[in-house]
Amino acid sequence: MTEIPKLEVAIELLHAALHHYYVDERYFAAVQCAGAAEELLGKYVELEGGESAFESLNRGARRIYKALNDGKESSKERYDLCDELPKERDKTHGQ
Repeated sequence: MTEIPKLEVAIELLHAALHHYYVDERYFAAVQCAGAAEELLGKYVELEGGESAFESLNRGARRIYKALNDGKESSKERYDLCDELPKERDKTHGQ
């Protein structure tokens, strides 16, 4: 099997996302394809010294948290708690 460059995969996913959104009106499929494309393209941006969309949002969320919590950084314990909340929700809803 021929290896396909990740950039080519990312571009195909981005085209699929746009098609799902504008032509098919399949919004969940569009979001999934766009997210996968962003993850791959974000790696290329970071390799070139830029900041990916994910890292930009992550940094912004940390700044907001800090501003709302008297300048305190988010602790690892709080991060771990946030990571556990969806898992607990899934348990209670039988997923």
